Amino acid sequence: MPASEMTRDASQTLDIPDSPVGYHCLNVPSWVSNPPIEAVVFAWGASEDHQLGLDTEDNIDSPKVVESLLGLKFMGRSFVGCPLIGGSRNTLAIDAEGGLWSWGWNDRGTLGHGHRELQRKPAQVEALAGVRIVQAAIGGWHCLALSDEGQVYCWGGNEYQQCGYVAAEDEPEQQQQDWQTSNAGTATAKSDPGLQNSVDSSGNGAVADGYCPGGGVNEVNGYVGSSNGANMGVLPRARDILVPRRCMPGLKVKQVACGGMNSVVLTEGGEVWTWGE
Repeated sequence: MPASEMTRDASQTLDIPDSPVGYHCLNVPSWVSNPPIEAVVFAWGASEDHQLGLDTEDNIDSPKVVESLLGLKFMGRSFVGCPLIGGSRNTLAIDAEGGLWSWGWNDRGTLGHGHRELQRKPAQVEALAGVRIVQAAIGGWHCLALSDEGQVYCWGGNEYQQCGYVAAEDEPEQQQQDWQTSNAGTATAKSDPGLQNSVDSSGNGAVADGYCPGGGVNEVNGYVGSSNGANMGVLPRARDILVPRRCMPGLKVKQVACGGMNSVVLTEGGEVWTWGE
């Protein structure tokens, strides 16, 4: 598309397919949207935590083939989805079947393998077997992943509740939905450091407080709360989530992002929800 055709009056509504970025994302070559199995991953840079997947702690000055990923067919690049996600100390990859892979630093369970051991080479996250992941993000010590059904999964460090409201396996989703409904219409969100808050940006002023129903100790997040929502501390052994868990199950999400100690999601209804510090 000629540059002249990409110029648009600032007063006009910007339609993503007609924008320069949108045009290129929607017209990527087939080998980008549907990578062949012969696709090769190269890695270089700092490797002290094995975040390159090259099974070495030595820094790599020039690109090297990640041999452990040879033969893996990757998910294609889309407008929001990327098959490779690099963090400062760990890395994620999404294959063509929606399987999630991770490797590198893991002291906080950031890789989702159910342990805290360093992962020298890429390994599939078994806890997400059967779930088709379409997007993932890495924060400081936590990760988010989005399924093709709009469900968010979270794991890793959670001392600031950056993993959000995590649904226990024996907890019905309706409880989370009732919790959201009962908190809708609150005028302001609590913004105490370390406490989750979620904001509806649709313009109706609805805000949902991010405190777990009933208060007290949240065994998943590891927080001790009081009736007034004060953060009384973190239970050291409960603060990390070592395997992916469903996060904010009452929301249907289309995009996820992580900050160092916070998380952001965009729902299918156009709402932006945030939580963490």
